[in-house]
Amino acid sequence: MGMLIFFGFIAVLLIYAVSLYNHLILVKNDVAKAWANIDVLLKQRHDELPKLVEVCKQYKQFEQATLQKVIEARSQVHAARERQDISAGSGGRCIARRIGQHLRGGRGLPGTESQ
Repeated sequence: MGMLIFFGFIAVLLIYAVSLYNHLILVKNDVAKAWANIDVLLKQRHDELPKLVEVCKQYKQFEQATLQKVIEARSQVHAARERQDISAGSGGRCIARRIGQHLRGGRGLPGTESQ
């Protein structure tokens, strides 16, 4: 009877050791998979960075063109007011019309078109 209990105890320990080993291998594989996912995300970010820089450059050009149009419109309104030209001196409407024409002129914000 004592030998049976001893072998039963050894069998339970062996089953526990195998189960623990399998669990540790599972955790090791999960960690490796997590690091692989991080590598994939870092590569995706690296691939997207040049696209982001290009969109920022296009947006900068768009903003510069818009600012130039606003400056031109304001200078025209200012010149008209100094000449006391009533038809062109209706400041806000003239500026709003010129900016609206610029924004609707077939140029949306850069980077918003479908690729």
